[in-house]
Amino acid sequence: MTSTRLTNSDRLVLEMICASPDGVLFGAKKLQKLLFIAHHPKQFDLKSPRPMRAFRFKVYKHGPFSDEVYDSISRLEDHGLIAIDSKDLRRVDSDPVSPESSDEDAAPLEVRIYRALPDAGAEVVGADEGDLRLVRLAIKKWGWLTSDQIEELVLIRTGLTPWLKARYAGTEWSAFEKQAAEELPKERPEPPTSFWRAQQQFFKERAKLLHDLGAGKFAAYLEEERVALGDDEIDLYKEVLANRGRPPDYIGYVSESGRIQTQAWRTE
Repeated sequence: MTSTRLTNSDRLVLEMICASPDGVLFGAKKLQKLLFIAHHPKQFDLKSPRPMRAFRFKVYKHGPFSDEVYDSISRLEDHGLIAIDSKDLRRVDSDPVSPESSDEDAAPLEVRIYRALPDAGAEVVGADEGDLRLVRLAIKKWGWLTSDQIEELVLIRTGLTPWLKARYAGTEWSAFEKQAAEELPKERPEPPTSFWRAQQQFFKERAKLLHDLGAGKFAAYLEEERVALGDDEIDLYKEVLANRGRPPDYIGYVSESGRIQTQAWRTE
């Protein structure tokens, strides 16, 4: 325990964890992006008269990032309000976190898991009500996405391409928005909800598919339903299109790594 008092920012981070399903938030990357979304409500379809202004973000390898979030996490842990665990993403099991990437503030192929401890929610009292509302709106609108999916969403909507990330690494976000305004991509294709739902379903089933079929198969999905299996990605795409009258929302490759091999929504 510590005598350091909680700040408004600390309470907002705590609410982000408490408001997550079962009081558990998977991924530092997801925590960072949800807080960023709360700072840019119009850009992410949140109805709010004003944005949150609690954290300062900068350009980072996974997109917008704030060191201050980790300061809040440390204080919350010191106060005994949250527990922090790590999960090895190399394990092949059913998990809502896509296992093909690493997390922020974690070793490669690990993800941080933030868990609210009993009665932690009582400590949210005193936080700015407008900011708390934004936290809850961000969770309700986008909290169902996995850590990797929400990273992709933020990168697409902000126009932060790999080239821009490299060029403006470490730049304060407000400065990046001004300096890079003319360099942002004009077209920003975004996956539909059906793609992300289908992708999540594949990762939930991946362990069973690997156990039953072994590595090397492709699995095709329409939203959350697996509709076909095959040995060739293109043939599987054509099969689903012919039999269902529409292309698959997602085709996953069954392997021990679980890496995404195809994204059907982009296929012509």
